[in-house]
Amino acid sequence: MGKKKNIYSNKEWIKFSNLVKLRDDSKCVKCNRSKEQTVLQVHHLRYIKKLKVWDYPLSDCITLCKGCHAREHNIIEP
Repeated sequence: MGKKKNIYSNKEWIKFSNLVKLRDDSKCVKCNRSKEQTVLQVHHLRYIKKLKVWDYPLSDCITLCKGCHAREHNIIEP
């Protein structure tokens, strides 16, 4: 059984996530930290069944730093 390819290494995702980050001035919309200060990630505000992660409208996504993104998903306490 082969390894499942990580969808976040897909060229379509990379292109989409770069557009979201560019729109948000390459800063976390919650804490305002930049890509020079932290790892930036794209957060989907809602999930739609059967849509690929890069097929969402840009308005359904925001840029968050790794910490703020984890808080959004209740992975770490706020």
